[in-house]
Amino acid sequence: MQSEHNSDLSLITAFRITQDVQLALVGAGGKTQTMFQLANELAIHSPTVLVTTSTHLGRDQVNLAHHHITLDQSNDFTNPPIFQTGISCITSFWDEVSERWKGLSLSQLQLLANLARKACIPLIIEADGSRQLPIKAPAEHEPLIPEFVDAVVVIAGLNGLHKPLSPQWVHRPQIFAELSGLKFGEPLTPSSLAAVLCHPQGGLKNIPPQSRKICLLTHADSINRQAESRHISQLLRNCFDSIVVVSAPNQSAINSNHISSYQVVAVHEPTAGIVLAAGASQRFGEPKQLLCWKDETLVHHAARVALEANLEPVIVICGSESHLVQNSVRDLPVKVVYNPNWQAGQSTSIQTGLRAIPANVGAAIFLLADQPYVTPSVLRLLVDDHSHTLESIIGPLVSGRRGNPVLFDRRTFPDLLDLHGDIGGRALFSRYSPRWLPWHDDRLLIDIDTPDTYQQLLNNDGD
Repeated sequence: MQSEHNSDLSLITAFRITQDVQLALVGAGGKTQTMFQLANELAIHSPTVLVTTSTHLGRDQVNLAHHHITLDQSNDFTNPPIFQTGISCITSFWDEVSERWKGLSLSQLQLLANLARKACIPLIIEADGSRQLPIKAPAEHEPLIPEFVDAVVVIAGLNGLHKPLSPQWVHRPQIFAELSGLKFGEPLTPSSLAAVLCHPQGGLKNIPPQSRKICLLTHADSINRQAESRHISQLLRNCFDSIVVVSAPNQSAINSNHISSYQVVAVHEPTAGIVLAAGASQRFGEPKQLLCWKDETLVHHAARVALEANLEPVIVICGSESHLVQNSVRDLPVKVVYNPNWQAGQSTSIQTGLRAIPANVGAAIFLLADQPYVTPSVLRLLVDDHSHTLESIIGPLVSGRRGNPVLFDRRTFPDLLDLHGDIGGRALFSRYSPRWLPWHDDRLLIDIDTPDTYQQLLNNDGD
């Protein structure tokens, strides 16, 4: 079951960055393109955007900004004034030997960052070089990433895949060979690229501990490359907070600086599965989450389905009969969290689950234990659609009826944390515009509300 995807995501939305971000770019395959596309997107809402480098920039790169400001050794950031309307590129002196503009020192970058932070102005820093090749490995002296940055974007070009490991395609191929295990002349594979991107002396090198780690895979221009990007993203999922995939720049989308725009293909982030299993089911007569369903409890079934759909992490919220619920899922790699306020209603279990997930989770799917026909396939549908759209709320539509489970993007989390009483995420439907995806199995609408319903399902052997 396919649905149309929105291809109009901006980079700042895909990266989940704010207007006052301080961000560093490293790697190969499109740093300058990324820097100025980000700058132009940020300039829509910020009167001033600062771009600079800790290494060097070419003359053509500098000329992409609205203003070019050079600093002398006095570190005087007021003469000339740096906060001019538009995009300002700030460098040091012109190096006659390399024929490039030299970047700022780390002390200068810190002074600039302090001023930008105080004025709520975004700052983008190119922190290494790649000689315009699609793939690279860092040398001993790089990348020069300042400690203060909020996020680091590590870039690699998919147009280098299957090309030979050579200076023609890889910047510093010897180091790439050492980190990946490839030999010179062998084709660059998705696994070798992922190995270097995840290596502490490769893509992860010198990234400050507090910085959000984003991998940007560029030039996903064909179905084959997009398929390879999904494979690479799976290999990178434990190394980066987010993996963003973009196609080659769209030459028809030209901004004021004559920079064409990447088209965002997908954003891969962890999606949490939160199993709500805290209630006492008083109207039913016993906790439904502990009922047997095909040789397992309903809560075990829900948690297992979430794991099979590659939701991560999977969190089980317990309350009533907490010890039995915990014992029921003890064989699964899930986190069980007790909700001490479970009697106050479903909103408290939603909030307990949200407080238990890591900061890099991009969305959460809430699963009810009494809906046994939720399958890994419907969960994957929600996650896949979210990776292409980053819609706030996504759910299944079955025979014209809204169903469960429902995915909530992290932008909705503050509102979910503000719910009260025995109310769920549907309270947000009037605040956001949910995206409904067709699902053609009516059994998804079945929930176990009464003992008669449960017995009827058992009599049908749960088929």
